[in-house]
Amino acid sequence: FIILMVLEEEKEDGFLTGIILSLVFLTKQTVGIPLLGIFIYYFFKDKKKLINMIKGYIIFPIIFLLYLLFTNSLTSFIDICFLGLFDFSGNNYSNIVCVILYVLQLIFLIYKFIKEKNNKYLYLLLYIGCTLPSLDFYHYSIYLFLLIFIIVKDANIKISKNRLCIICSSLLLLFYLIQSVDFIGSYIVKGRIHSHNHYELMIDGSDSTLKDNVNKYIKKYKDQNKKIILISYSSYYYKIVNDLPIDRYDLLNKGNNGLNGIQKLIDRLDNETDTYIIIDKIYYPYIGKTNEYDISLASYVVDNYSLVEEDEGIRVYYKK
Repeated sequence: FIILMVLEEEKEDGFLTGIILSLVFLTKQTVGIPLLGIFIYYFFKDKKKLINMIKGYIIFPIIFLLYLLFTNSLTSFIDICFLGLFDFSGNNYSNIVCVILYVLQLIFLIYKFIKEKNNKYLYLLLYIGCTLPSLDFYHYSIYLFLLIFIIVKDANIKISKNRLCIICSSLLLLFYLIQSVDFIGSYIVKGRIHSHNHYELMIDGSDSTLKDNVNKYIKKYKDQNKKIILISYSSYYYKIVNDLPIDRYDLLNKGNNGLNGIQKLIDRLDNETDTYIIIDKIYYPYIGKTNEYDISLASYVVDNYSLVEEDEGIRVYYKK
């Protein structure tokens, strides 16, 4: 919305657009890079605006680059934020309704761009590609509402641009609010609040014993001053309530640890000694389930390390 509104200002010389695009890039690189290409094309016929856009674009990335160099984290940044995308591409969770809407939107935008040669259709056409490979409502909805914004605006309906922007944004917020209320309500109706060490977590009622068991075994090995590694969707919760430091094993989303990230963690795990690994039912026995959470590390632990304890919903393995 912001970029489209800025582009319609006659006094915009490209510099402000460049600044906005650079902030988008620093926030989410997979969105920022495609958008940069789009706007280079957009300003290509006006060399002065193109140069001003590039000037505005490079300010914040240069500052960030200097920070990465001074902290010796440039290599890790490239690995996690760019190369990790090759691992993330294995996440194929999609909603069939969103897939159908996505295809229809692609057809519509291609038709409109060919017919009218209007760059805003090209902008949106390339921008919606940023949602791949996850085509669920959470990832796709913002592109759908942006399309509605453009269609209504082109229909010459007597409504101000600012009001239209507010309406579309409000509808998007309402959808997320409804989704949140539905999510929270389902847990209130069929679940309960799990409390531990003055912290509370909403869970499904069936997971209550699981949470108690995981916390029980964490306390057991922590009291023995043993090293503990958790492989669980709720690792951060367990770490917080038990005052444990976070580590690379806590969030195993595909791509989160860079290129071949799980193999790096396996190599790291093989170098651990005298370590107890707790796996909850999120990973075991659902080994092989396809979603954004990579269960390969849990599978490796199950196949290669010694099972020392088993309780309802969890298993504990030992690495010598």
